[in-house]
Amino acid sequence: TGFFGSAVWSCWSFSFSSKPIVVYEMFKALATQLSIALFLSHDIGNRDAQEVSELMSTHWRGMISVPVSVRAPWAWWKSGYSKALTAKDRLTEIISEYLKSNPSNIASGIQESCTDQDTAVRQLLLFTSALIPKALASLLTSTVLALSDPENVRWRQCHTQDGALEDVSLEVQRLWPPFFGGRRICTQACEVGGYKIPKDHSAVYSALHANRDPSLFPEPDSFKPDRWTNENANDRDKVWTFGGGPRHCIGKLLSTSLLKECTVELLKHYQWEVLADQDLTYKTLPIVRPKHDIQAIFTRIPQTLPA
Repeated sequence: TGFFGSAVWSCWSFSFSSKPIVVYEMFKALATQLSIALFLSHDIGNRDAQEVSELMSTHWRGMISVPVSVRAPWAWWKSGYSKALTAKDRLTEIISEYLKSNPSNIASGIQESCTDQDTAVRQLLLFTSALIPKALASLLTSTVLALSDPENVRWRQCHTQDGALEDVSLEVQRLWPPFFGGRRICTQACEVGGYKIPKDHSAVYSALHANRDPSLFPEPDSFKPDRWTNENANDRDKVWTFGGGPRHCIGKLLSTSLLKECTVELLKHYQWEVLADQDLTYKTLPIVRPKHDIQAIFTRIPQTLPA
């Protein structure tokens, strides 16, 4: 927690200005910086951090595109998948360089646990290109928009109230899971909700809809953090934002820890105002986030030194 807090603050200190900024893009940049600090190096320079951030985005977009590597050298054109392969090669070069110089504690641990350098690089490529930055950016954006609603402003003090931060964080995850859902492959024939699923077939679930099931969550479309101490006090494990059961997302604990740390730093040090007359409609693919570039102004809260 101490590292998260200091890392968040060091990244945050230069992220905001008094001018309107695109909320999601700002949080994505912050989350990328945190991911790099955790999984690569604490001392990565701004120039390298910017390159890694761009390479991570190119690599991720290409990995979810049609897996066909096509190039047209005469037109300086590459398919998304081809660009992803090029980005992967450059990322592995950068990772190798930092493993030799000043790796983070996590990077060092992975390097020590692997049998050779190539395996360590591939493992770190998986971590640096994982979806944690996009998930965190989505959740932080939703937190800012939710707490901008006049009816929810009182929850901006949740970091000072016992248990309230957990409730706000979980309610944001319930209403706006970063990813629409997921899938599981049936290892044996089974029946779910009256539907028979053959062996080796996929079952797709929607976290977005499961989290708003009215039979489980009263007023499912309403932002009600206090539901977790009232009518849904025993239902915390029924939020499927990161899946459920023993096969839930392995990044759940890290993502939720980072979300809470970032939210605390945000609430302690900043006020914000979302610009008026913006369309706050959400899109669901590939990331659940506002469809448009929502802008806000963040203002630093003057800190009072103890007497």
